[in-house]
Amino acid sequence: MWTKPATSYQASVTRRLTNTQAIFFGGISLHVSQALLCHLFSIDMQWGSTSKEATNHTFFQEIPRVAKAFRGTFAFVGISVVGMIILAIAAPAFWRIDTFIAIFPLALCVGAHALLPVALNPNLIVFKW
Repeated sequence: MWTKPATSYQASVTRRLTNTQAIFFGGISLHVSQALLCHLFSIDMQWGSTSKEATNHTFFQEIPRVAKAFRGTFAFVGISVVGMIILAIAAPAFWRIDTFIAIFPLALCVGAHALLPVALNPNLIVFKW
């Protein structure tokens, strides 16, 4: 079946939604793993819901809130980046992981985890001084 070509507006919306979904689904695996491990070890865990009311925060007021709420995620990202650099450069010869095909999947996952709290936060997207 033939379909008519997409307009440039439809293409831009599709591209934007695809990027947003890639960041969301790439960055959520750490949180799902945390929930599964908490359930496995009977650790009480509370899921917070998103606020339905718009808050009036500036960009510089929101950054410390994001850093505090996602400090575990940012610690994971930092440790993973340092580990990837060490295993690519300073590891013994047979332990080195320095090929693109081996580094890319973890780098993509770590990048999505780093972008998730920042790129999908509605208070940071507004960028109000």
